[in-house]
Amino acid sequence: MAARGPSETTAAAAAGMASLDLSARFDDDQSVDIVSVDGCTFDQIVEFIVDARRNGTGLILSLRCSADLALGLGARLDGKLTELDQPHIRRFEYDYHSSIAYIDITMETQLHYLCQKGIEGGIEIGLGRFVVAIPDAAVRNYITKTILNFGTSQIAKEGKILKQADIALGALHNKLPSFVCEISYSESRSHVERKIVQYIKAAEGEIRAAAAFKIQYPGAKWVTADLRVADGSSTGAWIQHFDTMYDEKLP
Repeated sequence: MAARGPSETTAAAAAGMASLDLSARFDDDQSVDIVSVDGCTFDQIVEFIVDARRNGTGLILSLRCSADLALGLGARLDGKLTELDQPHIRRFEYDYHSSIAYIDITMETQLHYLCQKGIEGGIEIGLGRFVVAIPDAAVRNYITKTILNFGTSQIAKEGKILKQADIALGALHNKLPSFVCEISYSESRSHVERKIVQYIKAAEGEIRAAAAFKIQYPGAKWVTADLRVADGSSTGAWIQHFDTMYDEKLP
């Protein structure tokens, strides 16, 4: 199982993405290693996950496989890990373009948890203020009853998208959420950008907005924000693109 470098983006996956501003400001940003488990059996992958956790190694596994295999792989891994009294995998996603599944086996950090809960709470407060300001009681009640917090459930559209966002909100009757958000700490900047584009492109307008908060790894020295919205084009448009939200060097 050969280890790849911190940036796993291939030329094919990068095609069509917005160009990256590779300024010195991001030179200190790293990511956990991505390790290929191509050719490994299911049991070998499970063994690898358990051994890596025992050694305290944070990794993201990549597996080139068919979409049919990927659809049930995350649930199978979680089931087996439960049998072994191991925590579930933190995040599972499948890139239909490159036919690669990404299995994040890093443990949940307190930083990630607090960021997720804080952002989720801020969104709920903002939404609450918006609803309260609506003069029509019938409209207020409709919005309150139909907006669903999808939580961290799987976001899937056959042949298009299979991901797991940290925060997802949308109408109760929709199969996909209208808004998704990811808090990224261990992933590379290019991986985060590609995922945000894919949320809009692959969902074909069903996901109206996709956001990401990229926390500098490993020191959490700065945080940037991304927001991409559906605008009628195939890939949407950036509203915010790695805009600084926090920087310890700023007063």
